Amino acid sequence: MSDMIKRFIYHLRGLDAFFETKGTTGNVRGFMEQSECKALFFAAKSAPGDGVVVEIGSYVGKSTIWMAKALKARQRGKMYAIDPHTGDPYSDVLQNERKQFALGQEGEFRKNISDAAVQDVVIPIVKTSEEASVDFDKPIRLIFIDGIHEYDFVKTDFLLWSPKVIENGIIAFHDSLRPGVKRVFEELLYNSKSYELIGRVYYTSFFRKKGKRRFTDMMFDLRFDMIFPQYQGNKKIIAAALNFLAGIISLFIF
Repeated sequence: MSDMIKRFIYHLRGLDAFFETKGTTGNVRGFMEQSECKALFFAAKSAPGDGVVVEIGSYVGKSTIWMAKALKARQRGKMYAIDPHTGDPYSDVLQNERKQFALGQEGEFRKNISDAAVQDVVIPIVKTSEEASVDFDKPIRLIFIDGIHEYDFVKTDFLLWSPKVIENGIIAFHDSLRPGVKRVFEELLYNSKSYELIGRVYYTSFFRKKGKRRFTDMMFDLRFDMIFPQYQGNKKIIAAALNFLAGIISLFIF
């Protein structure tokens, strides 16, 4: 009964795509927990501002599909899936196993995107993050960094792509508890005057590039707080008082 009620509420909001995506990605390989996928879906659909969505590290497309379905449901433009599809050179496996890991990865990615019917929304860029950043000139409202999780690579991804993110845009990082990712947070984000933590859902952390605060940004934060029980951001006192109001409003705009 609970699932039926949820489906009905989502249908009223015009978000049948959420349950459709949940079914579509059921057999797609990946390393994302369900709540993280839901958070990316929410961010792709609801993060305010004008710009595209970018993903660094697509593997075979599970997180790609979640974000693309959200964009398609709201007709919010395109997303760029950047991955050389050559495997992870820092994976704890032998060289021949790395090659086997990457063998056919791009083909599997493109098949999954096609099977999910989001090939008209997803633009694959088969390059490394560094190569793709050179001539990428579109403003970004959401970027999901999920490439190689070693410190040097995460830092490079952040430094290359963050200048392309719009004011109040969202930067999400997967595997937040990995030492290399945590070190980037500690050095460049936690005490930064330019970024603030929105929250963490399972292993995915969401930061905002600071700018002039708008009502839409505040509502995004409040709805994030309400929807995701794993929220671990810097809550403001007013957030607690407005959560109920945010919940009512979200019934109509989430």
